Amino acid sequence: MLCIYDWFGYNVSVKERYILIKKAGFDGVLLWWSDGFGRGADYQEGVELARKAGLFIENIHTPVQNQDKLSLDNLDGIDLLHCYLQCIKDCAEFEIPTMVVHLPDN
Repeated sequence: MLCIYDWFGYNVSVKERYILIKKAGFDGVLLWWSDGFGRGADYQEGVELARKAGLFIENIHTPVQNQDKLSLDNLDGIDLLHCYLQCIKDCAEFEIPTMVVHLPDN
């Protein structure tokens, strides 16, 4: 199975992007899983659009902006843990087999 990250540098709609990815011969996509990096609040809609284009969802990529807070014993650490736990629930809900998590740098 040949998969690609779903952002490839061209400013086209998400729907058109997935159609182009499929036409280029890819079987699946890897999805950024947050509203960060310009993705927008409707980032979860990408799952349905990708599947309608005939693409498999290889994984979701969890937010990386706060990864260094994971081991903190405070509200920031707890918030990040809850974010990751929600991503696990989202994987189950959307039947996505894998999620990518970056470990803290320090």
